[in-house]
Amino acid sequence: MNENLKFTIIKLMFDFTQLFALVVNPAHGWRVDSTSVYWQILTFSRWDHIVSQILVGGWSVCYEPPHLVPFAIGLATQVVFVLAAVIFFTGEFEVNPISRRFTCSAHSHVEVRAFMLKVAMTVVYITVGWLKIQTAVQACLCLALTWIFFKNMPYMFAIINHIRVGSYLAVTWTAILAVVILFKPSGDDAGLRAYEQRITSVMLFGLGPVALLGFAASYLRLAYWSRFVRRRFKEAPPGSKVKDIYRFRDPIEVEIIARVARHWIDDEVLDMDRVKEAEAIIKAGLVLFPTRAFMIMLYSNFLWDVLDNPQAGYSQLQAAKKAAPNYMERFAIYRREQEHLARTAQTKGNGESTLDLVSYVEFQRNYRLAMRAHREALLATRNFWQYLLQQHITFTHLSKSLNAIESAVIKADKVYRTVLERYPYSAKMIKGYARFLEGVKNDPWRASKFYTEAEKLEAEREEEAAALELEGLDGDNDSRLLNKVDERVNAVIIINSRGQIQMANKLSYAMFGYSKGELEGKNVAMLMPLPFSQRHNGYIKRHITTGRETVMNRVTDLVALHKDRYVFPFRLAVSKVSGAGDDSLFMGVIMGVEPPSDTANVYILSGGSVAAVDQAFVDWFGFTVEDYIGQPVHTLAMDPSPFKRLVEEVTRHDSPGGGSGEGDSCPAFLGAKHAIIKHKYTDPVDVSLRLKATVYGTRHTRTAVKPA
Repeated sequence: MNENLKFTIIKLMFDFTQLFALVVNPAHGWRVDSTSVYWQILTFSRWDHIVSQILVGGWSVCYEPPHLVPFAIGLATQVVFVLAAVIFFTGEFEVNPISRRFTCSAHSHVEVRAFMLKVAMTVVYITVGWLKIQTAVQACLCLALTWIFFKNMPYMFAIINHIRVGSYLAVTWTAILAVVILFKPSGDDAGLRAYEQRITSVMLFGLGPVALLGFAASYLRLAYWSRFVRRRFKEAPPGSKVKDIYRFRDPIEVEIIARVARHWIDDEVLDMDRVKEAEAIIKAGLVLFPTRAFMIMLYSNFLWDVLDNPQAGYSQLQAAKKAAPNYMERFAIYRREQEHLARTAQTKGNGESTLDLVSYVEFQRNYRLAMRAHREALLATRNFWQYLLQQHITFTHLSKSLNAIESAVIKADKVYRTVLERYPYSAKMIKGYARFLEGVKNDPWRASKFYTEAEKLEAEREEEAAALELEGLDGDNDSRLLNKVDERVNAVIIINSRGQIQMANKLSYAMFGYSKGELEGKNVAMLMPLPFSQRHNGYIKRHITTGRETVMNRVTDLVALHKDRYVFPFRLAVSKVSGAGDDSLFMGVIMGVEPPSDTANVYILSGGSVAAVDQAFVDWFGFTVEDYIGQPVHTLAMDPSPFKRLVEEVTRHDSPGGGSGEGDSCPAFLGAKHAIIKHKYTDPVDVSLRLKATVYGTRHTRTAVKPA
């Protein structure tokens, strides 16, 4: 069963039993066994029991000194509880007029009033000692509760309103009979007990029919009223005045009739004829109530969610702010504004671009959750077809396979819908859902709509990416790498405390030359040249143990190892995104650095051996990467003396007193020394040398740069 439906059923049952147990008091004369298990379960939710425990000893002794302080504390606690509940119910509404939540309501006015009526019934039960007055007042309050739901119908799903009206009318029936049972005729005890038993039986046997009567009355009233108003608008001559078509008494009536738009041709597509009807009704309401904030908010929400025009909806939202809204309407405006700001701040909330680090990780988790559910649905389908290929097939196993497919598809569809509500402008997520519709649900028509939407969003993202690249020429890239994640221009890799790659985005695979799926589960050290790849796990362990940061929370210039074994420069920002100790997760945001086109690089260790070369060095001189790694650097040249002098300079700089510390460059970068480098296939190449100190972790390497 759908979780939303389960919650709704439990809520409706709890609401009914709470009021019913409050009205059916054995002290009134009801013939019920108050010691039975059923009665104890039924009365579990009664507020009067809770309040009676807090207000120690009853009202008759609360004013005596031993009980005065507990009584005052209990009373204050109840006041705080009521205020908190009012605040909670104030926020229990849905700004989206086409929400699929069963208990969604366009406003909270009715729920707040209903709650206050229930509080009043509880207070009357506790404070009024005269049973006849108590039951009479409770009957009136129950009748008022039934009427406000019958009149205002707050829930967008009509059946919830009808059930509420039916249940409250049943409680009202019980409250009225409670008055009848108290005004019993005179007679002997046997006659009075028989009278009480008859009234109790009438009450119990009448609950069902009365509830059905309330349900039917609510249904017929809404159906007739809605058809009547819609017919008046359809048959109205062009140019008719709104007040001559139908005069609504308040904006809530407009909202009830405007629910005609909540009619879907299929799971996603609204009936546009109904939408046009609802729009005409709402505009008529604006003519009748042009200064009412709720009416303007209703039109704003309709523009926002039904007509998919958030710009016009936001304009109406600003108009509603100037229409003297009450506190409930101000809260609704606040919610819409926060939603608008969130979407704007997150580049339309796509979850893939310009997000803070934690939000990026959250998006990736949601995306993986959807992909996992999608995969389970495909596996269930595959298992079904594989079973059909077997020689011996049983109906039981076949039925289980079909049920497994249905369950997996329903689960995956629910996950996609939930995630898409959170990221409605994510091209990546929308495209995934389109593939699910096409390949799993066999609905290519709906899939094509989502593919089209994803293509539009991707086109917008490409334009924004181009703008960001231009902005990045002069922008503060360090700050952007540390505080924002933009998958359009940055590679992103997430690792655990053991250095294992948990997630790598598409740009990471492209940057390092790997195919999709080759990085997940591998140690991130595979992306680093020796000897740094051997030390990386030690760096992580030291950070977890001591808290010492080597590259954390800063932007560092490093070199990475491509799949083809050459190195390339990049900028790295590492942040801790979640967990503690061995459960830590770290995220690296990587920006590629474009090297000068007239320069090739060889990276040497302080001992003079080659640690790595870049692709340009390989291209210029024809040898492979393996030919260079680990070789003495002076073997690269026809005349080894220039490189030997470089090594001597490096050694002298690294010796005690030879340098000022990490990050120093060699004195004068050795000027522009010349060397003749061997070529594998042609004549040696005359180059100039420039030495620069670079620091990776806690060790120095020297980069020899050779302009042609």
